[in-house]
Amino acid sequence: MEFKGNFGQLTLNIEGTEATGTYQENGVLKGKFINNTFIGQWKNKGLEGLVEFTITGDKLLGNWKKGVETGKMKGKWEGKKINYYEDKIIGITDNEINNVIIEFLINNSNLDFNLTEYKNFVISFLKNFDLIENENDQIKIEKLFKELLELVSNNPSKYGGCVYLFKQIVYEVSEHEQFLDFNFELIKANSYSLDQMLNEGTPVKLVCNDFDNNDFKMVFITKMLFSLLTIIDETDDFELIAEFIVASNINQFTNIKNDYINDEDWISDLVIEILDIMGYDIYDYEGTTHIPGNYFMEIGQSMGFDYIRLAEDFYESNI
Repeated sequence: MEFKGNFGQLTLNIEGTEATGTYQENGVLKGKFINNTFIGQWKNKGLEGLVEFTITGDKLLGNWKKGVETGKMKGKWEGKKINYYEDKIIGITDNEINNVIIEFLINNSNLDFNLTEYKNFVISFLKNFDLIENENDQIKIEKLFKELLELVSNNPSKYGGCVYLFKQIVYEVSEHEQFLDFNFELIKANSYSLDQMLNEGTPVKLVCNDFDNNDFKMVFITKMLFSLLTIIDETDDFELIAEFIVASNINQFTNIKNDYINDEDWISDLVIEILDIMGYDIYDYEGTTHIPGNYFMEIGQSMGFDYIRLAEDFYESNI
């Protein structure tokens, strides 16, 4: 079995209960595979440690630690089977086009949803079309987008953000030749108002209060993105917008603890992924800045990225 994950490409070979594997360039695994669970050791770049993960369907999820002594494993080890969705793209027909992206969203609409994987899948899918010069291919994508909008109409909070990001990816892949229209009234109707957020908290806290935990990631993508797109109609205070972005982090996550609650701020990472797909690479904003903490944070915070300049660029590009 082959997987793509946070430790690169993993190949796992199983014979009976014995299992060996390779990952990254020189990493190796050795251990037991029983009841779909691998328990063993890893070695890589002169280091070694313990790892344990379970394979369920196309997903691999577990933990690891440095050192072979018994102890708590806090690091995350996760991945998905290679070609599980990519194989669906090969040899696709016109009648099947409408189902591939929709199937991906429906089958991954839980707390395991991975926005980077979604982005890469969409980009891989779009490579089958010439969206720069071929009008017929552009029409096919417009047809697909209409089907995606029907999915959104059935559950805008859950699917709205991902479909909007699909629109953005198409715009970039087509080198700005294909613009798909997304109803702004739908965006506004499914966002949080500035007044509500100032009184009740960022979309992180509000989504925790308003929606099921299992839907958190996809709904948060919608609410965060749509609220960011509408907040600029309510204020031109760049420090407020910057603080809104920065404060949307793990500190406001109030749902029950789960495998995603660890030392890493995966919510801030998700916000950065959203901004990146929207065309705002955080690494283009390197430089010290200070967020005063007047609106969404209890205290000010110095940052290694200039979120105020990013907020200004976002405002000027989307107003």
